[in-house]
Amino acid sequence: MRNAMFFALALMLVGMCEAGWGMAYGGSGIGRNSCETVLIRFSGYDWWVKEGFYGPGPNHFANSNVWLDGENKLHLLIERRDSTWYCAEVYSDRIGWGYGVYRFYLSSRVDNLDSAAVLGLFTYDYNPPCQTFDCGSTEDCCDLYHCHCREIDIEFCAGWGNIGYFSVQPNRTSGECYGFDFALIGDSTTFQFEWLPGQVAFHGTHGHHSEMICPIPAEPYLFAPGIVCDEETLDFSTCPDCVFAPGNERVHINLWLWDITGDGIGDSLTSCEFVEIVIDSFEFIPDESLSVDGDISQNPVSLDIIVNPNPFNSAVRISVETLHATSLQIEIFDIAGRCVTQLPSPSVPLPKGEGGNSFSRWEKVSEGRMRAEFTWQPEKSLGSGVYLVRARVDGESVSNRIVYLK
Repeated sequence: MRNAMFFALALMLVGMCEAGWGMAYGGSGIGRNSCETVLIRFSGYDWWVKEGFYGPGPNHFANSNVWLDGENKLHLLIERRDSTWYCAEVYSDRIGWGYGVYRFYLSSRVDNLDSAAVLGLFTYDYNPPCQTFDCGSTEDCCDLYHCHCREIDIEFCAGWGNIGYFSVQPNRTSGECYGFDFALIGDSTTFQFEWLPGQVAFHGTHGHHSEMICPIPAEPYLFAPGIVCDEETLDFSTCPDCVFAPGNERVHINLWLWDITGDGIGDSLTSCEFVEIVIDSFEFIPDESLSVDGDISQNPVSLDIIVNPNPFNSAVRISVETLHATSLQIEIFDIAGRCVTQLPSPSVPLPKGEGGNSFSRWEKVSEGRMRAEFTWQPEKSLGSGVYLVRARVDGESVSNRIVYLK
């Protein structure tokens, strides 16, 4: 049943929203039923809208549950349609944000959410450096089983025991997650974290303010071990009190249902028919004291790979962004490390081969940055499971996980 639902959603995305896949965003007033919300413009940044069935939860995510109103405020919605609950998430098109202040202005009550609902404001790194452990060279370990996803989280969920949570992950100390309670004196709040080498400082306030003049919680939370994790190994087993350095992080805002019963899918709302959260704006203030020429660069990464939808049923779109529009090779590996598909360089037109693989075209994303898009339709002989897609450009490589559901 779950696979059938995902198949229907995948067809909706690939078919109905095909024309909106590229740079199809608009300004204020994007309607919640518009396929043009695949990529939206909010607070001066481009944001992808999640569509499909996958984590967190996992849940069904729908682009119709995300929209911008006439004042360019972001709306996120949880609601049930035809006995299925749908959630909402956006994540930044920009990667590699770096050190600085990440500030979120909210215009909805987050102190009285349904116990099954979770609101997340966070950074997440899809392609972090690899952790070597005891498996030999770093190159041998660069797969989906030896990488930590690095994240800094502000979350709200009354069902977890407290109302709000600040956390830095991965981390192995008791200070990894800080829970707090509060009662709002109005709808408006501001929450932020400031990420610096060796520390993350979390703050909140009643109202919309750049200064924490009416703090939530009463005492700001500071996770400050004073150590930047070794980027060579990222071995948190021997370095538990570390704060990771910037890498390929994106900013995420999501509203989802957590799995209370443990049956493998986000549960229903318990006290209401829907939950809607309004985000007035998002602000990023880079730390100008940290030079981009220092030990830790805040320059955008030169290579990035995005897969959508994920998990997928019949076909998946693979989007590769690079600073070099030259030779590009896409390889897909199964869980045993065997290469099951290899697509040649898109420098020449690709014929439609067995399995329905195809390449669209190079396109300019921004000054000096190019994107190539592929569609992979697995051969019938391939079974359901986890696959790894790897892109190589001029000696650089990046990988991402794909889940195939037949």
